[in-house]
Amino acid sequence: MVRKSHYSVPWKIYVKADWREDLISYFINQMGIYCKQWYIENGIPCTPEYYVAAGRIDIRDDTKQGYDGWDEYAVAPMKQLSWNLLGDWLWDLETEEVVGYYRLIEMFEQQTRHKIEWVKNNE
Repeated sequence: MVRKSHYSVPWKIYVKADWREDLISYFINQMGIYCKQWYIENGIPCTPEYYVAAGRIDIRDDTKQGYDGWDEYAVAPMKQLSWNLLGDWLWDLETEEVVGYYRLIEMFEQQTRHKIEWVKNNE
């Protein structure tokens, strides 16, 4: 499995050398926020220290055929730094059973000691 990093070093390629097809894997997919108008409407400065990310966590169970092993969780807007750290943590995570969304967030915060900075309107 190969992925391009969207987080720290552009164009760096990561390879999962010890990929196991009997485990569940997790990947983060940033789908925004790219519209400057969203920042204006939500009262958030559109500057690098306030950049916001949102999207989904993709879940892959390769023990199942086709799309039967695919699932996803929607992820609410958070500060870009939190998003990057969550993505890097998820890249290394493999489980024997699918972990629920709230449990994933809890595990991330406990293991990394980073409290996700969620973004709410007019923050």
